[in-house]
Amino acid sequence: MTALTHLENLAAALAPQAAPFAFGDVVEAHASWSRWCVRCGRCPSAEQLFPFVRGIYDPPPRFTCRDCGSVTEIIWPTEDMARGVERLLMMRPDPSTRSWFPGETLHDLLIENAAHGVFDHLPDEPVPGATMFAVDDFAIRVDNLPRRLPVAPQQPRPEIGS
Repeated sequence: MTALTHLENLAAALAPQAAPFAFGDVVEAHASWSRWCVRCGRCPSAEQLFPFVRGIYDPPPRFTCRDCGSVTEIIWPTEDMARGVERLLMMRPDPSTRSWFPGETLHDLLIENAAHGVFDHLPDEPVPGATMFAVDDFAIRVDNLPRRLPVAPQQPRPEIGS
């Protein structure tokens, strides 16, 4: 082997290799229609992901897009925030209203829940002087509400032609 061949082989071995996939951007997870989702950093695709595995918070740090193959890093909310988002969104009876985007606080979701009538059918004061539910911006601090909240009674639908 000549010195030139040896140098060519060494240069080829040290040259950066093409990655088997392209790295996308960094994206933030969000909740949409009761699901945790992330958008691809390179194409318009999105994926549903599962940050909780058997009740344990173990969110995937990245995902590979099924459409374009790029790998996108994911920024997830803290565990307290993710649990709070899920608890507050799942109080809403209509799945189309169960969305959260980074930047929204748990206070924001609580106010939206009140606007959706989520708390309208709770007993006035189940335990005198007891705090039933308290949040700060990023965690639920007190949760003494029932897991399933009472829902509004269905209003009869007017018949067609009446």
